[in-house]
Amino acid sequence: MVQTLHIIQVIYSIAVSKCTHTDTAHVLGKLCELYGINCMEQDMAWFLEHGYISGRKSKAIRLVKVQLCTEVAAISRDIVTAFGIPDVCIHAPIALSQ
Repeated sequence: MVQTLHIIQVIYSIAVSKCTHTDTAHVLGKLCELYGINCMEQDMAWFLEHGYISGRKSKAIRLVKVQLCTEVAAISRDIVTAFGIPDVCIHAPIALSQ
C-alpha cells in the first residue's frame, strides 16, 4: 500500500516536472493528486489498522478528496475538450447514467 502511494508520487513528480505548459501541469497535478488520494481512501482500513494514520486524518483525507473533486469538476469540460472526445460519446446514454 505505502509502496504504491510512493510510486504514484514519483510518477506525479516526473510527469509534472516534464510538462512545459503551466496550465497543463496544473491540471495534471490535480488529476494525479485526486488519483493518489482516491487510492488512499480505498485502502483506508489498511492504513488505520497498521497505524499509518489516525481517525482524524482519515476524515481529513475524505474532505481533501471532496475538495479535489470540486476543483476537477470545474475544469472537467476543458479536460474532455483537450482529449478530443467526440460529442456523440459525451452525449451517449452510457455517459449520462449515474
